[in-house]
Amino acid sequence: MIRLSKLFVLLVALVVSVSICRAEESVIKEFKARKGELKKTSDELPWLLETEKGSAVALGKLVKPVTGKATIKLKIQTASKIDGSIRNGNLMLKSSDNRIITAGIAIGSKKYGVSGQVVKSINKNDAKMNQTGVFDLSVTVDFSTEILIMAVNGEEIGITKIKDSFKDIAEVGFSIHQTATKFSDISIDNK
Repeated sequence: MIRLSKLFVLLVALVVSVSICRAEESVIKEFKARKGELKKTSDELPWLLETEKGSAVALGKLVKPVTGKATIKLKIQTASKIDGSIRNGNLMLKSSDNRIITAGIAIGSKKYGVSGQVVKSINKNDAKMNQTGVFDLSVTVDFSTEILIMAVNGEEIGITKIKDSFKDIAEVGFSIHQTATKFSDISIDNK
C-alpha cells in the first residue's frame, strides 16, 4: 500500500512538472517601456506604468513566439488616486510583423474591450465593476481556429475572429492612456 501511494505521489509530481514546463515554454526575455514610465515595485502587482499625456506602452519579447493555442493572463488595478480621472489598462499582443491586438479595461468608463486591425472589436459597455479592485484579465488565442476569447474575473466578455494575417504572438505587454496603472507579471499557458 505504501509503494502504491508513493507511486501516486510521483505520478502527480510528474504531471505538475510537465504542466509547469508547458506554461513556461514562451517566456519574456526582456521587458521595457517604449513610451511612458515603467517602474518595478515590491507590490503584489509589481509593474507600474504611468503617463500624464498620451499613451504609454511596455512590451517584452518572447523567447519563442506563440503560434498554437495559448491563454495569456495578468492582473490590472488602477493606481490613480484622483476620483473621476481617466483609468484604464490593457494587455497588448504584438505579432512578429508588428500587428497589434489590445484587450483591456476602461475603468472610468466601465467598459471592457478588444481592438486592433486584425480582429473584430469586442465592446462591453456599462460593465459592473469595482473600479478600485483588481481585474483578472485572460485572453485565449487559438491560431488554428483563428479565435480570440477575452474574460475578466472569470466572466467571458466576448469571442472574436482573428484575421489570418495575425500569425503569431512575438511580444506581450501593457498599455495605458493618460493614467497610472499597476499590472502583475504576465503568464502564458501554451496548450
